[in-house]
Amino acid sequence: MLLRDAAHEGEGPTGDYPSVDAALRQCSELGIQVVRTWAFNDGELASSSPPLQYDGMHFQESVFRALDYIVWQVESRRWE
Repeated sequence: MLLRDAAHEGEGPTGDYPSVDAALRQCSELGIQVVRTWAFNDGELASSSPPLQYDGMHFQESVFRALDYIVWQVESRRWE
């Protein structure tokens, strides 16, 4: 859900993803230090969950940027 929500939301004006920041802040408040997210989704562009790869060798860069942001934020908190 985290990657899907971030991909739908898109980057904020400062390169952040407010939905990711809010979710990770809530995890921190609950003492959660391990986060997992699905890092695959192949399919059609019109699907409810934006795909990483939508056709053969065609990739959706915005979804990869959202995934990179999630991984970076988790690592910056020294979580797993």
